[in-house]
Amino acid sequence: FSAITDYDADANGNEYRTGSPPFFGPPVTLNNISFRSSDDKTISQEFRLEGGGDVFQWLTGVYWTSEESVSSQTLTLSGATPSGALFPGVLNAYVTTDPLQPNQSATDATGDVDIYALFARGQWNIGDRSRLSLEGRYSYEDKKVNGIKSFFGAPSGVQSNDWSYFAPRITSDFDLPENIMLYGAAAGGTKSGGFNTSYSLLYPEEQFYDEE
Repeated sequence: FSAITDYDADANGNEYRTGSPPFFGPPVTLNNISFRSSDDKTISQEFRLEGGGDVFQWLTGVYWTSEESVSSQTLTLSGATPSGALFPGVLNAYVTTDPLQPNQSATDATGDVDIYALFARGQWNIGDRSRLSLEGRYSYEDKKVNGIKSFFGAPSGVQSNDWSYFAPRITSDFDLPENIMLYGAAAGGTKSGGFNTSYSLLYPEEQFYDEE
């Protein structure tokens, strides 16, 4: 996986700007281009067991997946004054005349994720046309990342955490004539939290993000 992203502003819509060294003159607008690459390996396995009769059918199973990743991000910063001149100031080490060539290592990180899950479903056939299904899935996730290098501040180092959650679902459907089916479903789910391997020391709250 690889990608190039052009950032002109932060999450609040503010342009990346800095004063023009030696700290006088018009401000400089910076153009931040990010180069990202990732090498990911994933293995997963699922086992199911099911059975039942004409009125009730059931299914249960277990699931496991393991992911390993090695990621890298590089940056190039170019800046121009309102007159269009290349910004030659204190950020010389990071400023380039070729904005499509990365010139500063921003983030190097490795990650390991293990996910385990148990799931089950029961379905009742109510008459010839109606069915009711109850399902549930319990998941446990264990994550570990190692922030080796960071452009934005001190590397995060090894961080680990785990999350567990239950996801239910109920489904009901009814067959109408002429190949038409009415159905309804209600479900709950969770997206687990994680870590930002590259974060600014000015915003320590961005080191983690919670589950949703």
